[in-house]
Amino acid sequence: MKAMRVLAVVMLDVWVCGVVEAQDLSREWSRRLAEQTAVPAATPDRPWDLAAAVGERLFYDDNVFMREDERSEVIAATYLDGDVSYATSLVRSRLMVQSSYLWFEDESKFSDDEHRMLFLGRYGGRAAFVELRDHFRKESDPFDPTFGGRVERWVNRLDLTGSIPLSDRLGMEPGVGMTLTDFRPRAFDDGDNVTRHAWMNGTYQLMPRADVLLEVAYDDLDYDEGHRADSSALSVLGGMRGELTSRLFGMVKAGWHRRASDRDPTGDRSGLQTLAVTAGLRYEIADSTDAWVELLRTTEFALNGDFQARFSAAMWIRHQFSEDLSGLLEVRSLYSDAVESVERRRLSAQVQGEVRASSRVTLEAGVLYRQGTSEVDGEDFENVIVHIGVQVKLLP
Repeated sequence: MKAMRVLAVVMLDVWVCGVVEAQDLSREWSRRLAEQTAVPAATPDRPWDLAAAVGERLFYDDNVFMREDERSEVIAATYLDGDVSYATSLVRSRLMVQSSYLWFEDESKFSDDEHRMLFLGRYGGRAAFVELRDHFRKESDPFDPTFGGRVERWVNRLDLTGSIPLSDRLGMEPGVGMTLTDFRPRAFDDGDNVTRHAWMNGTYQLMPRADVLLEVAYDDLDYDEGHRADSSALSVLGGMRGELTSRLFGMVKAGWHRRASDRDPTGDRSGLQTLAVTAGLRYEIADSTDAWVELLRTTEFALNGDFQARFSAAMWIRHQFSEDLSGLLEVRSLYSDAVESVERRRLSAQVQGEVRASSRVTLEAGVLYRQGTSEVDGEDFENVIVHIGVQVKLLP
């Protein structure tokens, strides 16, 4: 399972594990970005590369609303995956998309469509370049059968960054970005927000394919509703990226982070200072086995409360048993704490297998267990989800 060794590292919202659920394809999308975006499909020798597939997954969820009073549901997910890339000596671009529709057997009113898209475009050479990134997600989750049904959210992060060489080893990487978050149910309109980002990286080439970096980053969180307290954050992080060893690739950085709110200083959390960590790493355990690790510790907007501290971690291992049989083991955890809201805890473990039935057809099956606290009232819950699926490759 050897992969191309590259220095490219995708930015925060792609590498790190987000708040993903399990009745849809969001976990698969998160893994797909971490595993594939740093390896361009097209090359100057083969400028265009196009891939497409359709699939169907059938889920049995024994606690669809993640509540203490469990309600089971059967969900079918029909999806289309696409991947287009283009490359020349100066231009590299890639578009990855996924569209799906979720069919709920008993609670048909919760059926909904979901869409995810990542665009990466770069112009320049290895040392000096400008890059545009756009990551869009339209997702929804079962929330509460009596209050809101499914909570739909539109999230789009747009980043513009570049690299400026100062010498053979020293470089600068300025960047700006914006994240738009829009909750479609009117009951959640006060969570709609815009976060503006700016950062400056200083880099030093420590080894031929690895850099030391120092990052200073700032973001400004602005809620659409006036009664929510806006906030801003400043971070100073240091770390490494690239080919860290002969088998370890990716990025890790950590440092100081502070978020301050414009709410009355006598409140519970007018400011929060914490250790910030961001990591996205791939380790080649053996020729047929790879492991990925993602870590994130930061502050961000909260659905209930002004902002929250969040720590999330994910680790998964892929093993190729044979040319036609592969397996996946994944563990994820999440902890978040917001003012005037319940603490949120999640822990999940998943096992999945894939069998290539033919050159174009792949069969899959898996089981996921998770436990944690409910979004609504903080009650503890347990949940088992079993799925089977089939994917048909259309292109190439």
